[in-house]
Amino acid sequence: MSRFESKLLEAIDAEVSETKRSVLQLTWAAYRVRVGDPAKARDIAANIRARYSTNYSAQVFAYINFVEGLCEFFESGIESAIPKLMRSNALSNGCPADDDLPMLVKTWLAALYRILGNWKFMADFLILAACCCDRASDEASCRLCLVTADAFQEIESYSDAARWYSAAHRYALSAGDDAALSAILYNRAAIRIFNSRLGEIRGDQVDTTEDRIALEAASARNYTQYINDMSMRWGFDLMAGQIHLLKHDYEQALALLDSERFCNFEHQWPAVDLVRRADVFRCGAILGRIGVDDLGSYADRVWLRSGVISGSGDKAVTAYSLSMGLKSSDDNHSLRFLKIAQKALEIFDDERRRESVELDRFIRSTDAQAKFTSPISSGSF
Repeated sequence: MSRFESKLLEAIDAEVSETKRSVLQLTWAAYRVRVGDPAKARDIAANIRARYSTNYSAQVFAYINFVEGLCEFFESGIESAIPKLMRSNALSNGCPADDDLPMLVKTWLAALYRILGNWKFMADFLILAACCCDRASDEASCRLCLVTADAFQEIESYSDAARWYSAAHRYALSAGDDAALSAILYNRAAIRIFNSRLGEIRGDQVDTTEDRIALEAASARNYTQYINDMSMRWGFDLMAGQIHLLKHDYEQALALLDSERFCNFEHQWPAVDLVRRADVFRCGAILGRIGVDDLGSYADRVWLRSGVISGSGDKAVTAYSLSMGLKSSDDNHSLRFLKIAQKALEIFDDERRRESVELDRFIRSTDAQAKFTSPISSGSF
C-alpha cells in the first residue's frame, strides 16, 4: 500500500465530521480508480451518493462526480468521462476555500483535452488550475506538472518536458503517490514511442537500442507491476509491441499486439485499437500470415473504421502501417496509403505547432513555471 493511501485511510478513521469523512473516502476512491480498481471506487461513490440523497452538499457531490468521471475515463474512455468531470468542475465552486478539488478536476480536464487534441481547452484549464495554486496539494500540483510535461513531450521539447516531469516526480514522492509515479513513467514512455513512430513516417533513423525508448518503457512496466497498478496493463503490451515493430521484430510485435488482452478494446479506445489493428495487419502481411490475394481487402476493411480517429497523428501511423503491409505485394495500393499517411503527418505537424502556441500561452499567462518546477517541501496528501 502506498504512503498516500495509508495516510488517507488513517485520516478517514480519525475524522469525526461526516462531511469531511465522506470527502476523504471519495479521495480514496479516486486513488483506487487510478490503480485500476474502479469497482471499489464506484461502490464508495454509490454508497455516499445514497447517504446524501436528502442532504445535498455541493462539495460532496463535486467529489462524487469526480470519482465517477475517473471511472468513466478508465473504463469507457474520454468522451464518457468529460460530462462527469465538467459537472464536478461546476460543483467544485461550492467547495470550501481550502479544498483543492477545483484545481485537481481542472488538471484532469486539461489532460483529457490534451489527449483529444483540443489545445485551447487544454491551456484554458491549465491556466485556471494554476490560478488555484494557493490551495494546491501535492496531488494536484503533480497532476498539473504531469499534463504540462506530457504536452512538452508531445511537441518534442524534451528538455522542458524533463523539467516538468522532474517536478511531477518530486510532488508524487512528497505525497507518497505510487499511482502518480506510475503515470509519469507510463506517459513519458508512451509519448516518446509515438513520436518515434511519426519519425519513421518522416524517414528518420529510429534507434530503439541506444536511446531511452526501450528503457523508459521497461521502467514503466516494472514499476506498475511492483505497485500492482492494474489501470493500464494493456498499454504496456502496446508499447512493447510497437518497440518490436520499430525494430522490425514482427514475430514479437504480433504476439503482443494480437493478444486476448485486446478483446472488446475498440469500444473503450477506438482510435488506439485501430492503430493496433493496422499494426497487426502490417506484421501479419510481412510474416506471410495473410494470403496475398486477401491483403488489399484486409487493409481496406481496417481503413473503413478510420472515422473513429480524430487525431491526425493516429491517422498517419495507421495509414503508414497499412502501406508497409502492402508494400511487397501491391505497390499502387501501398502508395495510396503512404500518401494518406504523409498528408495526415503534415496536418499533424500543424496541430503540434498550435499545441506549442497554446502551451506557451499557459506558461506566459501564469507564473506556474516558477511556482511548480522549483524544489518543494513535503506537503499534504
